[in-house]
Formats: sequence, C-alpha cells, structure tokens
Amino acid sequence: MVDATPDASHTEQTTFILRYLVLKDTCYEIQERFLKFADCSNKKGEEIAKLITDTLEDHSIPLSDCRAQAYDNGANMAGKYKGAQARIKEQCSTAMFSPCGCHTLNLCGNDAAECVPEAITFFWNTSNCVQLVQFQS
Repeated sequence: MVDATPDASHTEQTTFILRYLVLKDTCYEIQERFLKFADCSNKKGEEIAKLITDTLEDHSIPLSDCRAQAYDNGANMAGKYKGAQARIKEQCSTAMFSPCGCHTLNLCGNDAAECVPEAITFFWNTSNCVQLVQFQS
C-alpha cells in the first residue's frame, strides 16, 4: 500500500506499508508493517511506479512476490494505462489493483453532496462556493 501526503514542512511524503502472510503453526496470519517514508515530488504514474519498484528492490523484496496493489483513485495511481498500478502490473501480472475504499466513498459522498443545494450550504467549502453562487442567481 502506498499513499502520499504533505508533511508539516509541505514536503510530499510517500508512505510504504507492506501486508503479507506468515505461517503460524497450521494457520496463516496477516501481518502489516511500515516500510519507509520517501519524498515524492513527481506526481506522474511512471515516476511513482519507479519509486515503488526501486523501494522494493532496495529492501530486497521481489516484485514477482507481489499479489496486490492498493492506492487511492487518482489517475496517476489508478489510471488504467499510465497509472502506477498499470505500469507495475506490466512488470508483475499477479499484482492485482484494489482501489482504496475510503477514497472511493469520499468521492461518492462529495459528488452526492454537490447535487443538493442544501448539502452544498451545509458542507460549505471553497470548491462549492462558485456552484452555490451560480445556483442561487
């Protein structure tokens, strides 16, 4: 799982989390571990995919062992042809992409709220100000 957000100094920080299985006795147990933070100023899918594959290589984690990818729904990450997930899938066909459910729900809620004038007023934010003014005039 890879996600990026600006830190307090406004530097874009990319977080790498690994989820994997460990055999304990006769059962598999899911483990999740923080791998690293990385600076990521370039937002293009190709550059992000390179950052991901380089990070895995630096930690001696074979990309061929990857079975899933989880990112937000931004085009640079989720894009079908040029997104990071598509570029990684070209290198490892078993790396299935699963979009972030929370990000999807957030986008859905935002789109739904923008359809109702009362919701726009209630959830007032700068991206909706223009729409509200246009609706009222």
